[in-house]
Amino acid sequence: KTITIRNEHHSVIEAIERQMYHYSYHVGQIIYIAKHLKSGDWKSLTIPRKK
Repeated sequence: KTITIRNEHHSVIEAIERQMYHYSYHVGQIIYIAKHLKSGDWKSLTIPRKK
């Protein structure tokens, strides 16, 4: 099956992948703004390494 997004044809898998990249980009923007707003109170979002 072909899906058309902004006059571009994609397979279903390509359309899903496109949306996933799109959402992840916006999540990155939200995190960037949150980090900026929290300034010194920001805690990393990653799992700490074993020490």
